[in-house]
Amino acid sequence: VIIIQAALRTLKRQGKTCPLVMASSAAVYGDNTHLPLQESAHVRPLSAYAIDKYAGELHAHIGATLYQIASVSLRFFNVYGAGQDPNSPYSGVISIMQERFSQQKPFTLFGDGTQSRDFIHVSDVVNACILAMQYANEN
Repeated sequence: VIIIQAALRTLKRQGKTCPLVMASSAAVYGDNTHLPLQESAHVRPLSAYAIDKYAGELHAHIGATLYQIASVSLRFFNVYGAGQDPNSPYSGVISIMQERFSQQKPFTLFGDGTQSRDFIHVSDVVNACILAMQYANEN
């Protein structure tokens, strides 16, 4: 955050601006049972990770206010893509399923069918960030 603030100050002194896009997480919503989640849903972080992501959103907002630049926070959840290590404790279910299927090993998915999960491919995350920067620049 300090590095971002310093970069924003430098850009402002040079008469330049750059929209600020914060990659946040849907984890900031906590255990919200109102599905599908809406952007306006109440924020209730339940982990240190979620608190850090929400704090990052607040820092981005304050930085944008102080330096009169556009800012937007995007709340991603379950990002997946090529190169994920299925053995990592942070790996999502998609990379584990891909590995099991490629090795023709069984895969067990637990639940009763009423659960829902939101997945987004990393290429869509990149596109969302680019579009957010373009939108922020135009508005």
